[in-house]
Amino acid sequence: KTEVRIGPVVAGAIESERLLAIQHTCGAKVTQNGSESIVLHGYEQQVSLAKKQVHEYIYNLRVEEDFIVPRDIPFHVFIAKGFDGKASVLEEIRNQTRVRVKIQPHEKKISLAGLFS
Repeated sequence: KTEVRIGPVVAGAIESERLLAIQHTCGAKVTQNGSESIVLHGYEQQVSLAKKQVHEYIYNLRVEEDFIVPRDIPFHVFIAKGFDGKASVLEEIRNQTRVRVKIQPHEKKISLAGLFS
């Protein structure tokens, strides 16, 4: 038995059919435990192969997360360039992670989307 830890964003993107396909291919029992983990049961070789496939599946998931900026933090802090021409916080996030950044200033909301990794 082994567990693969996941978070709510990943849990929301996981397709149960895909977990069943991994279970069928490997012979290990694959069970999603809410938004906390995926549990793998079986013989060592089955679990090892299933764990590898689950990790591969998770790291190729497309996920999206929305962030609401707290009221006490001015929205421009995230989108304005630094006084010395440095990239803004969101530009830096986009450049380092290669996620798609969508800004909705009227709602003070930021959406990040891309491959989970």
